[in-house]
Amino acid sequence: MGEASCVRANLTDAILRDTDLCGADLRNADITGAVLERANLSGAILNGATLRGAVLTDAKLAGAELNDVDISGAIIDAKLLQEAKCLQLKGGDLKQISLDDLQEVLRLHALWLDTKGSNGRRAVLSEYDLTGSDLRAANLALANLARAVLRGADLTRASLAMCDLSLADLRCANLDRADLRGAKLVRAHLAGASMVRANLSPLDKVGDSKFDFPTNLEGAKLGGANLEDAHLQQARLAGADLSRSNLGRADLSLADLHGANLSDAVATGALFAGAALGEARNVPRSVSYLRPV
Repeated sequence: MGEASCVRANLTDAILRDTDLCGADLRNADITGAVLERANLSGAILNGATLRGAVLTDAKLAGAELNDVDISGAIIDAKLLQEAKCLQLKGGDLKQISLDDLQEVLRLHALWLDTKGSNGRRAVLSEYDLTGSDLRAANLALANLARAVLRGADLTRASLAMCDLSLADLRCANLDRADLRGAKLVRAHLAGASMVRANLSPLDKVGDSKFDFPTNLEGAKLGGANLEDAHLQQARLAGADLSRSNLGRADLSLADLHGANLSDAVATGALFAGAALGEARNVPRSVSYLRPV
């Protein structure tokens, strides 16, 4: 696709690994959630483009023009950006927080939850760098962690129900036994994450109207994640990348897997009863469509 004209093109969630886009005209293109690993964007014109949640690991950006480009939640090496020219980016700067300040945020959030908002303060940690943080058993239900970087963080048994983790970087994070009921993980980066026995089933009977809130993983990147024994009933996984993931004995009953990629996924003992698999790719033959007794 070298020197191709892709002005205002819709490349949302496109798989463009190793693609040659050298000198391509991508002005004002929507490249949200696209996978551009190792792509050659040398000399490409990306002015006004949207790269929210895109994966640009090991991409080439020498001489690329990135004026007024939105890279919120994108996976991109800062060193690569130094090779580009005319930089004017949105969403590229992460906020920092000390350990003491983080503990205070957690304390006030717990108080906010306990008093149903009368006291304390909701945790808003969107776009914060929380790489490697120890958040074991932390109560972050209803918190805002959108576009936060939690790479390698320990969230074992953490309460993340109804938490906004959209576009968050959770690569290689430990989410074993975490409570993620009703959480928003749209286009979250969870490659290599451990989610053994994590609860991603709906948060049911919420509020006076008793609504059920399914966990939203639409477009999430779960390549190589360990979801063994995870609860994924009714989870919204449309367009999610589950390639090379471990779904052993996971319960995906009634889950929406439209357009999901299950290439090389291990699904021994997994349950897909009533799951929507329209246009899903490479569904393992070992899955069970029977409802549990």
